Amino acid sequence: MTKYSVSILGNVQTRRTEAEVERVCPDGSCRLAALVFEDEEGWQTQLFEEPASDEDREQLEAAVTGARKSLRDYVNRLGKNCPEGLTVAGLSLWLMEKSDGTAMGRPYRK
Repeated sequence: MTKYSVSILGNVQTRRTEAEVERVCPDGSCRLAALVFEDEEGWQTQLFEEPASDEDREQLEAAVTGARKSLRDYVNRLGKNCPEGLTVAGLSLWLMEKSDGTAMGRPYRK
């Protein structure tokens, strides 16, 4: 059975919050399997590898579904109405702001 992990990041090049879905290999390394994000057209998933079996496909689909659910908490995930004058670090932090007023687990101040 293949295992997948999900990492959320603020991508400053694309100005959006994304979820990387990685396949965890038996040797402990990870390979990018999919990228999940939302844009004006809705939810997008870019696949970087095809699952080897039906079971792997189900696991990947579950990870993608979990990634979408997690991304819903990020209020600036679309990168719209970005404040002027942010540094690269500030933009990344802004993209990581969640609906509970935190960013990366800490209270976020505007």
